[in-house]
Amino acid sequence: MNTTRTPSSNSTALAALVRTHPTFAQLDEAVLAVLVGGSRVVAFGTDEPLVRQGDASDCALVLIEGTVAVVAQTDFGIATLSELSGVQLLGDVGVYAQLPRSATLMAKTPVRALRIERAAMLRLCHDAPEVPLRVIQQLGARLNAFNQAIATYADALSALDAQHGDPGIVEALLNPPPELTNFAGAFGRMAQFIREQRRQREEMASAAAIQNALLPFPLPTDPRLRLDARIKPARHVGGDFFDARLVAPDRLIVTIGDVSGKGVPASLFATVCQMVMRLVLDDGADLGASLTRANVLITSANREGMFATFLVVQLHLGTGEMRYCNAGHVWPTIQHADGTCTVLSGNELPLAVIEDAAYVERRTHLAEGDRLVLCTDGVIEANDVGGEEFGQDRLVETLGLIRGQDGDAAEAIVAAVEAFAGEAEQFDDIACIVVRRTTPADAVSASPNGT
Repeated sequence: MNTTRTPSSNSTALAALVRTHPTFAQLDEAVLAVLVGGSRVVAFGTDEPLVRQGDASDCALVLIEGTVAVVAQTDFGIATLSELSGVQLLGDVGVYAQLPRSATLMAKTPVRALRIERAAMLRLCHDAPEVPLRVIQQLGARLNAFNQAIATYADALSALDAQHGDPGIVEALLNPPPELTNFAGAFGRMAQFIREQRRQREEMASAAAIQNALLPFPLPTDPRLRLDARIKPARHVGGDFFDARLVAPDRLIVTIGDVSGKGVPASLFATVCQMVMRLVLDDGADLGASLTRANVLITSANREGMFATFLVVQLHLGTGEMRYCNAGHVWPTIQHADGTCTVLSGNELPLAVIEDAAYVERRTHLAEGDRLVLCTDGVIEANDVGGEEFGQDRLVETLGLIRGQDGDAAEAIVAAVEAFAGEAEQFDDIACIVVRRTTPADAVSASPNGT
């Protein structure tokens, strides 16, 4: 910083320049001459601080020429609040209130300013009481601008949170009123961020629509079975999927899978897996051979290193013969008509881990009145606020509680998981599909007359 006393020959021109600022506009000429004559002209080079945040407010500065950036040090780094040029009065509030500097003034270009010592500013309170009054008026204008800026930021944050915010907020951010021009840069960045968020939401909505189109809703119907399902992604879209198809008059194929990861990449990989499975799973074919073939197709197209657990079940509706093949998925559970449960353990590697992996078909029987429960690990591994898992035992307990109920069993299971988790965040996708073979009593209860 270079400091020079104001030569008397330049005092008149400098006083005229200072008078252009509203604070000094009506100041008596003699008082202004004393103020300017007793002050010093200071010069600063580019990137040199005029004052530093936290320093004592020992003077005010009248910016004569150049551009100054107002920057504040925060816990998260340095924030540029505004840029000032032209004749500006700086540091006056701190001088009168005896407050430390609230921000750093950094020269963006070579700067010249008039340094007015604190004692001289205090004398103005006695010689020209209108000066502190105008300082207060300008402080009120600044506070009003800050209030409007905060309100605009609050509206912008609401737009980010809302699925369908007011489109006018982007226009308001891009074209702020004159009193908010100092915030134009930050407003512009926030407007761009809102646009990007909206674009991502639209992409998410499209991905969710594609994923939902591949879900088997409405579910297949047949008098010999009751079928219900529920899926709840942790995000807008997820990596859990399931399918249910009648591939012949007496045969039902049910599949459920869980892709590693979450969000759009997982949903796209889940879509690929689901389409491949629909191609390779044919009525009567050995499920192990079909899954081995599907694994080759999925692995060859898997460049992102993702994988999927998968479970396929084929049920003969007439005899109850059940064939299944498990590729690393959560074990299925059968709730028998008498309330007891059997967990069908045993599985092979998830899909897309090793291209030459082999899968084995297993067989069991689903009797009339039995329920088959297929779910993803979002059910079994759901945590409460204390980090405890829902677990297989609680799933069995839940099945015991809904035994005999003819409602939506999948909905009841997911509701039990949600109640257990409480306020804990859902970290994983949740999917559940339940198949129950009906009994003759079901057919009687379903008839219009109950007979």
